[in-house]
Amino acid sequence: METMYWLSPRRTTFILIALVFVLRSPTLFDSMFLVDEGYSGAIASEMLFGGVIYENAVDTRAPFIYYVYYLVFLIAGPNNLFAVHLIASLFVLITALIVRELGSEIYGERSGAWAGIGYVIFSHTFISRDTLAANVEIFTLVPLTLGFLFYMKGERKDRVSLLLLGGACCAVSMFFRQPSVVNMAVIAVYLGFRFQYLADLSFRRMLRIGSAVFAGFGISVALIAWFHYSLGNLDSMVEWSWYIAMRYVNSETTLPYVLRRIFVVHVTFILAGGLLWYMGIGHLITAVREGVQKLPDSGGGILMVLWFTAAYMTLFTGWRFPGHYHLTLLPPLSVLAGAAFALMRNNQITLPISRIKRQNRYLLGATAVPALAFLIIAYFVRSDTVAFRPIPEYIIENTKPEDRIFVWGSAPHIYSFSHRRNATRFVSGSHLVGMYASRPHREIDSSKWIVPGSWEMLDQDFEEHPPELIIDMSPISSNWDRHPMTRYPVLKDHLMAYSLEESILGAQIYRRNNSRGSNAEVMR
Repeated sequence: METMYWLSPRRTTFILIALVFVLRSPTLFDSMFLVDEGYSGAIASEMLFGGVIYENAVDTRAPFIYYVYYLVFLIAGPNNLFAVHLIASLFVLITALIVRELGSEIYGERSGAWAGIGYVIFSHTFISRDTLAANVEIFTLVPLTLGFLFYMKGERKDRVSLLLLGGACCAVSMFFRQPSVVNMAVIAVYLGFRFQYLADLSFRRMLRIGSAVFAGFGISVALIAWFHYSLGNLDSMVEWSWYIAMRYVNSETTLPYVLRRIFVVHVTFILAGGLLWYMGIGHLITAVREGVQKLPDSGGGILMVLWFTAAYMTLFTGWRFPGHYHLTLLPPLSVLAGAAFALMRNNQITLPISRIKRQNRYLLGATAVPALAFLIIAYFVRSDTVAFRPIPEYIIENTKPEDRIFVWGSAPHIYSFSHRRNATRFVSGSHLVGMYASRPHREIDSSKWIVPGSWEMLDQDFEEHPPELIIDMSPISSNWDRHPMTRYPVLKDHLMAYSLEESILGAQIYRRNNSRGSNAEVMR
């Protein structure tokens, strides 16, 4: 039988640090570049040049992810992805420590220890572009889990300061990832459940707790809005990160495609972390049963159930089910699974030694096999994620630092890797053609999802600061073969002032005709 000494806070912390280091070690190598990092990196690079987000560089994410990349690049150097990945690993570790503390607050120290360990391991049992990329979910989960921890401690100790911090953390998490706002509804429903059903909160205390949490949320939102107002980009921030983001979310898909995504991504993610899901869902049912029976101290479990349910509902946003969206499910699921695992370990004392050993082998296999399998894939099986480097290297060698470039297609990383400023506000052509990620592009008409006025914006940007080079990535960008530059009148007109200079890895590079060193054939 395990002892509390084995799960002491110091030893558990050491285990968490070791697990994070091992499981995230592939990101510390120079060859690791992953998916959405290109968008955050491109916009952060524009900020280094003095540009303003949502004005000089646009995308549909909430602003705080750009600030993280910007601060890392500002301190560690432009496009320093090693530093970004190091900070992302630190955020994973901090989240695990908070999950451990949250589990300890609700179910006890041993359950909390297993919750933290389970979170670290099973947040890495999927493909590397979803688990290892410095995606927005990794940064969101620190303020989000911290918000729930502050809330639990503030409620139990009746401390308004902690409740205010809980609401503030939820606001911060919303400015990392917009759907995090649903967690304010989670707290509201939880308070209503405690007051109306469990009847262990008076109306006055419920009002006091709710007012403090929502005050912390509201004050933080107001301060963040004021900051963006002072930058002069509040309206554009709201437009791009909410209104235009909703166009991205609601853009068309098809039922066969959705079903395929459910089985290929959603079900696969669950199966890869099968032990955590088995334990977590099992205890979720137990927590619901205890809440329905109004058992003492059942409130914390109900809060985890509501949190998990709300996070699960946000998976259906846009009907795409990206793997990294699933990371938001893991903190409450880990807390529930930690409680189930600790209970199971306690019950083993009554079992024969042979059965205990057999159970332990199953548990070890269900934990180690998926974790090691995806670690091996991240190291040895994945394709070269920086094979595009000859393109930005050519740009660096054949332009001056003050020259601007324009990249057509969906390859924002070309901006940050080449250390050249974008000539237009669009770091990706997706908003110009309506071809958003994870859609059945050949089965839908993407033109109906073009951002209104985007071509006029592009034309204006070209007139204000024409690029020295145009890099056409559409021949090698996934699903962009149907969107050549000559298909769009605005681009076709501007392209007449450029000459084809070079072709690198299939990407076509054009130089402005009145620039030095242009000996290429003029584009007709």
